[in-house]
Amino acid sequence: MIMKALFIGLGSIGQRHLRNLIALNPNIEISAVRGKNSKNLVFSKNNKILKNSNLVTKYNITEFSNLSKALKHHFDIIFITNPSSLHFKIAKQAIASGAYIFIEKPAVDNEKDFFELEALEKSYQGKIFVGYQYRFHPVIKKSSYLIRNNLLGNIVSARFKNGEYLPDWHPYEDYRQSYAASKKLGGGTLLTQIHDLDYSTLLLGAPIELFAVGGKNSSLEVDVEDSIQILMNTKIKNKKIPISISLNYVEKPPERTFEVIGDKGKILCDLNKNTIHWHSHTKKNKKSKFSFPAFKRNDMFLDEMKAFLSFASGNKKIGISLKDSEMSLKIVFLAKKSMKSGNTQKIN
Repeated sequence: MIMKALFIGLGSIGQRHLRNLIALNPNIEISAVRGKNSKNLVFSKNNKILKNSNLVTKYNITEFSNLSKALKHHFDIIFITNPSSLHFKIAKQAIASGAYIFIEKPAVDNEKDFFELEALEKSYQGKIFVGYQYRFHPVIKKSSYLIRNNLLGNIVSARFKNGEYLPDWHPYEDYRQSYAASKKLGGGTLLTQIHDLDYSTLLLGAPIELFAVGGKNSSLEVDVEDSIQILMNTKIKNKKIPISISLNYVEKPPERTFEVIGDKGKILCDLNKNTIHWHSHTKKNKKSKFSFPAFKRNDMFLDEMKAFLSFASGNKKIGISLKDSEMSLKIVFLAKKSMKSGNTQKIN
């Protein structure tokens, strides 16, 4: 039987998922919810607009004017890839359809919606997969291996950094109109760059408290925080380990790096250059470099799609659940409270 997929949101990230889905399942039937003013722009693999190309005809998309009409038809999988602030409203209806749902990160943009969505999902047997593609990055996977196999010894500290220049993200659009720049649409460095919060906890565990400073500090025309520093305490082997996270919208050239220090060595990781420098205290292996020259950025999205399709076939172990995404969202919400109050926030 031919699989049927529904997309809500076909911007650059929606189209990336669409291309990968078709590459893995060429016979899939594609539908989409599209408003009257939806543009039919087609993006290339390099996120450039293809001239003289129409999105609907290129991918043979069946269009629906609203979600209620679309959900009268049975879909096996549904992709929620519209602005973050709209995820919850769409997800509430989509869950009831019984389809497996791929929801782009962040799942929601506020605490109330998250816990309501989590409660709804439980009643429908856990069919939501959250899009954290960096979990499939080779640098993250190799770093996890080194840490979990005690090759760095006892962890004593770590720092994570992600700095990018917002106007360069999507050259085809005015950055001021993007969801990342808008509080109303669920933007800001914390929600938009939430991947760094996710893989920091994936690698080192959940923090027990945090303190954050930052806000709208640059000349960018946004109404959200464009830079933030978070200092967290994470309990590892009954010791409070300091972990810092730095996020910003203003840095050129971009930098996405992290460093984990242990009493037997350290790793310096670059997610843009796809490299890990491992410095060991042992004589046998003082310094090593891991690089992944064959890795291309789309590979992690492709692996993510493979995982989702396996999840949608019933393999729950391979999914990234709402529960898995909970801690990164807690850090977002508590970091905002800390910035506003100037106080340390405890994490349950």
